[in-house]
Amino acid sequence: MSVALYDRARETVGRMLRKYGGQATISREQPGEYDPITNSYNSDSVDIINADVVIGVMRQQNADGIWSQATTARSRTEFKVGDIIALKAMSWRVIEVNVVAPDGNEIIYRATVETR
Repeated sequence: MSVALYDRARETVGRMLRKYGGQATISREQPGEYDPITNSYNSDSVDIINADVVIGVMRQQNADGIWSQATTARSRTEFKVGDIIALKAMSWRVIEVNVVAPDGNEIIYRATVETR
């Protein structure tokens, strides 16, 4: 597929996130660095990332006919396991991350989240 098609898909995803989602804050903890002089780790830092995010419920039926349900977050911004997503006075912790990336071209990130 052409790169132009992926660019159009990313633009469409961005428009949908802005229309149906909200401006969220993603907090990502960065571990401190090891200091050999003191034989300890420096304190952790937290990166704050602003992103358009949609939180929703995804229902799936497996091959045995059993339904499962999970809360998911979707964004053009990359999620990492352990991130905290804050949106409209609620927050969720990222527990699993998937990316839709045909031919290595990232279109959208989907994370399974749990309420904090």
